[in-house]
Amino acid sequence: MPTRDEMTIDERRKYVNLMCERYRKAKRKERSQLLSEMEQVSKLHRKHLIRLLNGESLQRKKRSTPRSRTYGPEVERVVLRVWESLDYLCAERLTPSLGRMAKHLASFGSLVLTTEVEGQKAPISPATVERMLRKNRARKERLPRTGPHRANQVTKGVPMGRIPWDTSDPGHFETDLVHHGGESAAGEYGHTLQLIDVATGWSECVMLLGRGYQAMEAAGNALYERMWLYYNLFQPVMHLTEKTVEGDKVRRKWDEAQTPYQRLLATGVLSPEQQERLQALYEQTNPLLLREEIYRGLAALWDGALAQSGTAA
Repeated sequence: MPTRDEMTIDERRKYVNLMCERYRKAKRKERSQLLSEMEQVSKLHRKHLIRLLNGESLQRKKRSTPRSRTYGPEVERVVLRVWESLDYLCAERLTPSLGRMAKHLASFGSLVLTTEVEGQKAPISPATVERMLRKNRARKERLPRTGPHRANQVTKGVPMGRIPWDTSDPGHFETDLVHHGGESAAGEYGHTLQLIDVATGWSECVMLLGRGYQAMEAAGNALYERMWLYYNLFQPVMHLTEKTVEGDKVRRKWDEAQTPYQRLLATGVLSPEQQERLQALYEQTNPLLLREEIYRGLAALWDGALAQSGTAA
């Protein structure tokens, strides 16, 4: 993709077309000077410019026949089904999990892997997946997601340590207590205590009523247990691998998306018994049905809150 200061392909062609008449009328020495000028302005190679200027037409050639599809409708159907089961991820996070998740869903009968799909030899690219998703990206209902938050200006002067972003050993957690008090902070209301392992992305969430130690000791509920399964076993995350500072810009590079479950297994810290328990849990869980259960749980919580509000009124 050209930068702001570079010409697009069409702009280059238009520029060369405008220079074409001057070039053809010029003498040998003048042609050389014009070529040098066009080479500098358009960033095209000198020999390529000569071919364009001496050609029959500067119009870009179009395909006489449309490009054949590498992936048919059956492949697209599988991609969209996996996309739905993983809560409509972006193509970069979705693509590495396609093959594994398709087979996993097929084991529950949630999709059918035809011979056309299984016979695909070339790995599908994120760009191809993105084109499939773009055609079907209507307004999709998605589970809550946390995004980057602006640092609290008040705490900037408070001395504190931060876990290095490139920490590779599991067991170092980012902890957050989220308030669910609505517009008022009066009285007791629910909180979510979340811990995220920096190295693997493994997440643990519990619901608390109040912030005392007794509430924390008794925390936990069924909805978060289902979300624990969904996010840790089936939601791929991308891990930061490189961060460089160039002036006032920070450039980041990310690795291939993997689930926290895959990353945790790769660390080698789990005992064989723990690995077997997680593997059994993974194989027994259908992410498509699990996602539906979570949505039903969220709807029940919302209905209960509305009913309680109506009673109180």
